[in-house]
Amino acid sequence: MYSTYEDRPISVRILPEHLPALSKTLKVMTFKSGDVSDFPSPRANDMGLLNYYLLDGASVLPVLALEVQPNDSVLDLCAAPGGKTLAMLQLLITQGGRLTANDVSYSRIDRLYSVLRSYVPKDLLAALVHVQNKNGKLFNVPAFDKVLVDVPCNSDRHVLQEEDNNLFKPSRIKERLQLTSLQKDLLMIRSCKPGGSIVYSTCTLAPAQNDGVVQAAVEELWETSDLDVVVENLSPLATLLQPFFKFHKSTRLGQLVLPSLVNNFGPMYFCKLKRLR
Repeated sequence: MYSTYEDRPISVRILPEHLPALSKTLKVMTFKSGDVSDFPSPRANDMGLLNYYLLDGASVLPVLALEVQPNDSVLDLCAAPGGKTLAMLQLLITQGGRLTANDVSYSRIDRLYSVLRSYVPKDLLAALVHVQNKNGKLFNVPAFDKVLVDVPCNSDRHVLQEEDNNLFKPSRIKERLQLTSLQKDLLMIRSCKPGGSIVYSTCTLAPAQNDGVVQAAVEELWETSDLDVVVENLSPLATLLQPFFKFHKSTRLGQLVLPSLVNNFGPMYFCKLKRLR
């Protein structure tokens, strides 16, 4: 499990194909395919808030897959630096919903606070967001309708571009080899209410950290608990977005956006699970 993944035929139940409802409140800007120009730096408006957050285009897909509704109680388990958190907040702009943004790292929490304060009005931030600094493994109470589990991973795009905090440094070998175990522990579904949904996501191409972690988590839940979890087939979403993203055709449980120079997006893996019981 640490560094390899065997696609074993365990009976992970997969629901029929499902196209998530695409909300009109989520605003996304992008260049046309083939144009990899840089966006200008964000500018502050009259309220002192920045006008957009620069995010890899594929990073929006886990948010689309989660189908956040205005009245949902949402957990962003590994929220920092906050791009996906901002996207989900666009889906919670009407009263009634609540988003818990969590991260285990003090430094990353500081960065998350900085991002939220730079983009969200103070009154809206106070009404909609609760920031926590907690080990993600400790969220065991089923208190949330929707849970995004965007786990620490190899971060393939990052490690190719930057030396700072590079997971492939010799000093971080042990940490890298233990990633799949950490990812599986974070995906232990228990924080989601019965009837709710969980989206697991990474920004790596590694099968062990993608389908492999989902398979291992579902198998462990079946063996150690009475939770009933199924995977939702998001093939229709991939089909709808094929003009913008290049999807890997051989994933079994989730969807994987491959890096593409034409679009300058990816990689991004995401898999949607539903807790039935």
